[in-house]
Amino acid sequence: MIAQDKPYRKFIILSSPRSGTHMIRTALRNHPDIVAHSELFNPDFLKNEPFGPQTPEDVILGQYIFRDYPPNVEQVGFIIHRSGAPFGHWPDLWSLLQADKGLFVISLRRRNLLRRYLSYQVMRTFRGAPPTPLTFDPEVLKRDFIYQQREIDAFDQRFAGHPLLKVYYENLCSNYHQTVKSILKFLEVKPQKLWPEVEGKPKRKLSEAIANYAQLRDYFAETEWALFFNKEEEVRHISKPAYQIWIEESKWINKLWNAFKKGI
Repeated sequence: MIAQDKPYRKFIILSSPRSGTHMIRTALRNHPDIVAHSELFNPDFLKNEPFGPQTPEDVILGQYIFRDYPPNVEQVGFIIHRSGAPFGHWPDLWSLLQADKGLFVISLRRRNLLRRYLSYQVMRTFRGAPPTPLTFDPEVLKRDFIYQQREIDAFDQRFAGHPLLKVYYENLCSNYHQTVKSILKFLEVKPQKLWPEVEGKPKRKLSEAIANYAQLRDYFAETEWALFFNKEEEVRHISKPAYQIWIEESKWINKLWNAFKKGI
């Protein structure tokens, strides 16, 4: 059972892989009143954690996530994917989260499911190496589009009784600060300009990243997913500008200098 007697509120970033979760989490964790954990229920991310797949979900929630924090903390949360992570170790996880009606839900999704699928396949195929064009089976792609849409709708319905905010990855890229402002308002914390801790990377045109792009575009031309092939402009993640990095580093250096002087 999730502890209810904490002075802060609780949230989850509910998403799918390659939909902007790292961008949101690293931005939120830079807010002084927010604690934003990563994917604590994904065994692939537990190597440095004091718990493991055999630790009961209520123990992880109560002792390691929704534990005691400094008095200024107003929101505590973590990333959890709708699917794709092996949740067999924690069969009661979703029911525990659903039972906490005060749990804030940031439902993150990506409008262009083709871009999401491409990003996921590039991650799995190249593991950080320079990518080359990939070829996709149109029927496999169609099944993924249907599956992703059903998952998003199903989980939004699952948490319909909770405070829930729908956030789109595309809005984070095109209107980042306004989107983050709406998230902070939803979480009921003070507004603050936040930057993500990710490097902005240019996105290749789909026609350059997918070897059989023309075939796929024609295959989906008369479907609801045709719009995924309409925009060929390059997009870029928001990234912290050099001047902002310089300001923060200068403040850090000044703090160290002042602490050094006081110690003399």
